[in-house]
Amino acid sequence: GGAAAKEGDKAPPADTKKPKYAVRPGMRLESKFIRGQEEKLAGVTAASLGGVGQPAAPEAAGVAAEGSENGAQEGGPAPAAPAAEAAPEPSGPCKTVHAWVLVMSGKRDVAESVFIEPTTGRKYPVSSSPYEGVEFMWNNRNFWVCMQMPLPHSDSRALPKDVSLDLNDPTKWEPVFEGRGAAFVSEFSGEEGDLRGLDSRGGASAYKNKPKTPSGPQKSGASMTGTAPGLLGPEASGTSRLLLSRMASRKPPGAPGDGMTPPRTAESHGEAGYGGEGEEGGDSELIPDLPPSWVPKLSIPRDAFDMKCPRGSKLVLYHRAQHEIFALFGDCSRWDGMVERLMLYEDDERSVVAEVREKFERRKDKLRERRVYPQKDTTVEYFAGGNPSGIKDILTVKNDSRLMNFYHTARLDGLTRREEYEGRKMIEVFTGRDDRMVYRSATYVSDPSAADEGADGGDGEDEAARRARRVRSKETKKVLPMRKMTEKFSRHASLEADADVAKRTYYLAENRIRVDYHFGENRITNSSRTFHKDGQSQIVQVNALADRPQPSALLEEYQALLLAEKDCMAAIRESEWEISEIIKLRTNQEQNISLETPYYDIVRIKAEESEEEEEDEKESAYDYLSPFLPNLTGMQQLSREQALEVREKCLKALKDRLIERANIIQARLDEESAALAKRQQSFNRDRDQMTAEEEEEYEKAVEESMFRIHILEKRLKRHEEQALHKYYELDHKLRSDTRLASLLQPV
Repeated sequence: GGAAAKEGDKAPPADTKKPKYAVRPGMRLESKFIRGQEEKLAGVTAASLGGVGQPAAPEAAGVAAEGSENGAQEGGPAPAAPAAEAAPEPSGPCKTVHAWVLVMSGKRDVAESVFIEPTTGRKYPVSSSPYEGVEFMWNNRNFWVCMQMPLPHSDSRALPKDVSLDLNDPTKWEPVFEGRGAAFVSEFSGEEGDLRGLDSRGGASAYKNKPKTPSGPQKSGASMTGTAPGLLGPEASGTSRLLLSRMASRKPPGAPGDGMTPPRTAESHGEAGYGGEGEEGGDSELIPDLPPSWVPKLSIPRDAFDMKCPRGSKLVLYHRAQHEIFALFGDCSRWDGMVERLMLYEDDERSVVAEVREKFERRKDKLRERRVYPQKDTTVEYFAGGNPSGIKDILTVKNDSRLMNFYHTARLDGLTRREEYEGRKMIEVFTGRDDRMVYRSATYVSDPSAADEGADGGDGEDEAARRARRVRSKETKKVLPMRKMTEKFSRHASLEADADVAKRTYYLAENRIRVDYHFGENRITNSSRTFHKDGQSQIVQVNALADRPQPSALLEEYQALLLAEKDCMAAIRESEWEISEIIKLRTNQEQNISLETPYYDIVRIKAEESEEEEEDEKESAYDYLSPFLPNLTGMQQLSREQALEVREKCLKALKDRLIERANIIQARLDEESAALAKRQQSFNRDRDQMTAEEEEEYEKAVEESMFRIHILEKRLKRHEEQALHKYYELDHKLRSDTRLASLLQPV
């Protein structure tokens, strides 16, 4: 064995020279987080298995620990390690803090409470969610701390599926702000606390507790220290103990030496939901001592708010756009009521205007917005309700067409839309009419003379001739001859389709009238009748089995159609006149724009005027002696006789006014007394014949009459007492007046 060792020692060393070039192995990427999670999971599994079985020997523990290490490296499951030295400690509370949304059931058709993950938007039921525990919960009213721990004296939290969501139970959820959302129970025992007013969403209202102890009311400090054992138990938090100690040390509002106690405000009183003195026991609220806000109250004057921007206007330039804002009220506001203007351009240099949008306020013509398209010669104006013509909006294409929409509730004829194509056609749409008319149109005869004049006129026509022709066309526009008139009606439910008129067409140029009836049920054709003014008629009847109309009936219908034709023509001419009046009115309104004054501007103007009037009144105060003073010239003084006469007249005027007032009160008292006596006499005479309702009415009338008599008697007595006092007061004032100083001079 030794020789072999020697030979082995003398053997030449193997050639271990590294190659000059070598390929480096790839870097092995391994997640430290995943490795830590695997080690933690292996430790928890080992601890749980070790607690169930019997403790093993140290040798076995070492083997298990080595096997566990090897298993973790190999990626297999880690065997159990029952020994405390080998197994890691159980994991504490989760270090990852996360917030999510809880939607509780009970409102807005929510059947069950669910969790919503804000990062993904997914919903999870409370019974199966990926969250590991709940520590606290809050909403816009309060903040609740979860007091539900699976193990006593531990920091672990129960799984969400095991957590009770009853916020009314203070042993499970402890509120931080006791006076908001869930007021603290001032005195209760076990489950006898009166927890009220807290809804399922965590407290929009407060609740209170009424003392139920047979010994009567107690002080708040004593009641807090001697009650609520559930909250002062081992699971109570430091916040609960701190709040309880604060309330126990706080004195009632009426106790002596309570100068440092903050006063109870109306807001906190109303929020808490219970009062101190009005309730049994007089317990004070428990409100945390929160510091006041250091942000001053934001105050914006009305003038600055209406200004919207410095100096009353603001211009902002955008890409192919320009936005302007103007003051709403005040001296910097625009004369036409415009408050905003947006201009859109077609080029980057903002030289070609594509659209102009203007918004108005306080216009008496109720114009609220105008949109102008210069490239298309189109203008759209929008109006608010309350304008004289009931217009909703007007779309005008220059020298082509005009479209008007109306507020049909503001018109008696139910007109909702009117389309006017200049010199060609006019269309009106109705709704809610008694005659069921929904449509009326008029087609005009084109003026061939105007077309000939336009064709004859060449480049040599002067401007005066063209202007004269335009004026002449405007004058003849009102009386353009009509070629056709059409009226359409809605379906009448009580009439048959063959007897219910759907459309009447008057061909004025052809001297004929066509009447179309509604389509019957499951029919693709309808009946119609055509009447010629020379006496001929054509009848198209869909129902071949129906009786043919008699000639007398056709004659009556023809005469009724002639009257309807006249009425239709008169209505169309009236519509033409209304259009011209609306155009004149709009032109006048745009030339003489007037704005409405808002209410607070009126109040502000009146306040300024009242201040000026008060100054004027102070300068010229009312002189109570002016009606009785004689006419004096210059610096002339009153003589004793004149002063005595002025004094007597002034006192006599006061005496007469007091006596007149007393007579008025006495007359009312006598009138009420006489009416009461008359009513009592009538009751005594007809008492046996009166019903119970009449007796009750009599008693009520007597009670009201006695009340009025009592008031009048008190008023008369008070007037008599004050009359003498007013008389002596005026006498003293007269003696003190410097203008009657001659009264105090010796005779």
